[in-house]
Amino acid sequence: MSLNKQNSSTHAMHVVCAVIFLVFTWLYVYCGQSSVLAATQHVLSNGETTYSSSIGTPIILITLWLLQISVYLITRLWKNWHSLTYFSSMLLLLALTSAGCILDRGGSIGFWMWLIPLLLIVWGGVVYLLRQLQPLETVSSTGGLFSKLMCNNVFGMVVMMALVLLLGNDNKVYSYRMRAEDDMIHGRYADACLAGSKSLQTDSSLTSLRIYALARQGELPQKLFTYPVEGSSRDLLPDSSTVRWVMLPTDSLYHFLGVRFKQPMAPMHYLNFILQHKLAKQPAADYLLCGYLLDCNLDAFVRHIGLYYNLNKPLPTHYREALTLYTHLRSHPFIVYHSTEMDADFQDLQQLMQTPGSKAERFSNLRDTYGNTYWYYYLSHQYYNNI
Repeated sequence: MSLNKQNSSTHAMHVVCAVIFLVFTWLYVYCGQSSVLAATQHVLSNGETTYSSSIGTPIILITLWLLQISVYLITRLWKNWHSLTYFSSMLLLLALTSAGCILDRGGSIGFWMWLIPLLLIVWGGVVYLLRQLQPLETVSSTGGLFSKLMCNNVFGMVVMMALVLLLGNDNKVYSYRMRAEDDMIHGRYADACLAGSKSLQTDSSLTSLRIYALARQGELPQKLFTYPVEGSSRDLLPDSSTVRWVMLPTDSLYHFLGVRFKQPMAPMHYLNFILQHKLAKQPAADYLLCGYLLDCNLDAFVRHIGLYYNLNKPLPTHYREALTLYTHLRSHPFIVYHSTEMDADFQDLQQLMQTPGSKAERFSNLRDTYGNTYWYYYLSHQYYNNI
């Protein structure tokens, strides 16, 4: 193969690898990790600086590309193993998008302080060996996109990208939380509710964020149980322990509900206190009532709902579901509530619960049909607590 053809083949391969790297990095950082990077910067700077994806993405992209160019100029891997010159850039990208998740789990970013040097030492040893063998490599006389040279390097790029996608911020729920917080900071409460809405994975922190976002839209008693819910009334308010908000100021929530006290209070105690002492705003009532529903405390819910809602007028969906459930479960109910539509649906639910099969199978069928109702939340909560 002539020198010109060889140079043309390697140049085309270099261009393809660069394009793959630049496109992947841009999409990964700008479209997939901007909220996570914003949270990481917020934590590491103690809230002093703010991440902007329109500025941060080009900076990260150019920095990683310049790192690759520097590595290439040093190693001169230009044949079958050229893709390895992108390893250090991919490793740094992986570290950037994983640091926030590690900090959220209570770990230390120091994990990367020893892992990165270790991986670089191993990579350096491999590169040194390949550099010695490079003069023995041959470049196929068949050029183009499907040459051996091209396929080897594209395969290497694909493997590194797959590792970044698999290992970078492997906690999906954390990504959902950071996206929700980022949306709420900018007042996009409807968008915040969509973060992770198609996934069954959640945690108490994400649940508390959804509760706040729904309350901001006036839809808390209408839609809370249409999302996966984890936790109880203890998780209504962030406590920096089991329920953590990373970027979203907690003062905004307390101002929304009424007032914030210096002395920490359990959520339900706080809500009852501000409501009884006329310090609460209207959303606090729905927080209290939904807190009772989260605890499956139907008796307390029934005793309090009449204080904040006229039971002779149309009620929010989950409150009607809870009252219907309570009426059917209690022999001598404190409130008797009937709705033609709700009673018919509840009768269908009871029939579904009596179908043949194991209890687990019946609950699976129940989730498929009534998974967006308070009935499913209550019955499944009772079921799993009794296993």
